[in-house]
Amino acid sequence: MKYIDSISEKIGIVTMYLIVAMIGVLLVNAITRNILDIPIHWAIEMAQFILAAYYICGGAYSLQLGDHVRMDLLYDRFSERGKARMDAFTSFFLVFYLIAFWSDRSPAPPMRSNTTSAISPCGTPP
Repeated sequence: MKYIDSISEKIGIVTMYLIVAMIGVLLVNAITRNILDIPIHWAIEMAQFILAAYYICGGAYSLQLGDHVRMDLLYDRFSERGKARMDAFTSFFLVFYLIAFWSDRSPAPPMRSNTTSAISPCGTPP
């Protein structure tokens, strides 16, 4: 278990710097779009991916330190065993979400481009 904790700690420390990378991407996007009038179309999506990586990779480290945000209204009333059960329960849903997210690799269905419409692009019947 110490091996997993040390890996989680190292990944968590590296993950902390992803926020700086995300701020850098958004700053470059703002400067190029507003000052240079050259929009960078990939910047917002890249910032979203960095934030998702920050959330996923930093979650284990946050749980390890006990600094994870949780609903303290009920959580503080639980015994240590109850808190461990609640942590396991919520961690199960995180793992379930990640598996569901990564298993959905099917491409989008193809769009049918050979269909005709009863209404023209102008909104009037042909």
